Amino acid sequence: LLNDLSDEQIDPVVVGYDLGVTRQVSDSYGQVFHLKPEDKQAITQLEQRRIRYQRRYARLSRANDRQTGKTGKDRKRTRAERKLLAKIARYPEKVANIQKNNSHHLSKAIADNTPLVAVFEDIKLTQMVRRPKARQNPDTGQWERNGAKRKSGLNKAILGANLGQIRQLTAYKLAEQSKLFVKVAPHYSSQECSCCGFTDSGNRTAQAHFSCLACGHTENADANASRVLKKRGIAYIRSAAFLNRKTVRKVAMRKTQALESTSLGAGGQVSPILSAKTVDGLNGQSSLVTS
Repeated sequence: LLNDLSDEQIDPVVVGYDLGVTRQVSDSYGQVFHLKPEDKQAITQLEQRRIRYQRRYARLSRANDRQTGKTGKDRKRTRAERKLLAKIARYPEKVANIQKNNSHHLSKAIADNTPLVAVFEDIKLTQMVRRPKARQNPDTGQWERNGAKRKSGLNKAILGANLGQIRQLTAYKLAEQSKLFVKVAPHYSSQECSCCGFTDSGNRTAQAHFSCLACGHTENADANASRVLKKRGIAYIRSAAFLNRKTVRKVAMRKTQALESTSLGAGGQVSPILSAKTVDGLNGQSSLVTS
């Protein structure tokens, strides 16, 4: 079992992975898994084309509104307008296909890169992309600035990074290779030093820069966070909570024709015997069960 391994034995088989927007995935080895430059350029071009067609549609729609004297649902869209709307609707799907393909490639690379255990942060993406609440001045009754426009841009960047999809695809690809997927608490992982454990908001001097105020350790902030997650993953593996968790088992069913133990069913047909091979994703053991 993993929790019976010594520190020297368990350290090489566990890898921590930090999720982010600037660098989609950073591991504790120092490697970075991110969108390819050509894919990023393709998404930028698609977004520019979508904006161009939206502006063209807006100009055409205003011109037809002035010509007919009707607006909105009162006026039937012309053929040219319907063609532009169809073009605009196709671009988000094209971008989603590029992002999904990127997520598959990154998750496959992460699964191949992991020796035995992959540790991810259990971030709640739905909470990260919530809109800020409206704020009203209690004295004047006027609505104050709440940074909604700036938060909207950040939410778009978070959703465009497909962090949840990468984590989900990695989980099942690790299971296919009989490797373990572990999620740990993400709290203050970007502010904690991976060397001495000192945690302070002042350690994160910039988005990509980490400098510990206690020991002076300096490196990329995402790389430091991935090493912190690795330590938390090892601590979780050694805890009682890990021992009480359910072992993930992968069951593959296949039909086999056993001539020595066949039985005739209705109509004189041979009934095949079903056999299930159960693979223990944690211990690497397998057993054959027939029915």
